[in-house]
Order: sequence, then C-alpha cells, then structure tokens
Amino acid sequence: SLRVVELPDGIGYTWRGVGRGADDEGLLLGTDGALHVLDVATGDVTASHPVIETWEAPDAWQKAHPALLVLDGMAYVTDPAR
Repeated sequence: SLRVVELPDGIGYTWRGVGRGADDEGLLLGTDGALHVLDVATGDVTASHPVIETWEAPDAWQKAHPALLVLDGMAYVTDPAR
C-alpha cells in the first residue's frame, strides 16, 4: 500500500534517493544533504544524518544528481557533482 508522508519544510528528494534499511526502515536522501530515517508505520522521521552538501533536484530525471543505494545493510550515497 502507499501512504503520503509529510517531510520537514524545504526537504525534497527524487526516486534515486529512496531505499529500505536493514530493519525495513525507510531511508530518504533529502535535498538538504541528509540521509533521513523514517518509521514506515507512522511516517515519522526518526533520525537525520548529514552526508553531502545541499543540492537541487533536476527538472529532468535523467540528469545526474545524488543517489542512494542500500546493499547488505549499508547505505551508499553518490554525489556526481563532487
């Protein structure tokens, strides 16, 4: 099922910045440069960890921009601009 989750003001994301953690929590790479941890049952942001500089989501999804990959319980963040 789907559920709309309200993020803190000023935080955006793209489809390349969404993942699931080892404990099935939601992970979101925000345009504020932080990796946000979400409780998928409530939609609450339970933690935020700064990982890169702030960035802007491109108008065209094909343009290079920061991305998140979760593999074997480890979150990897790439930032092609840096």
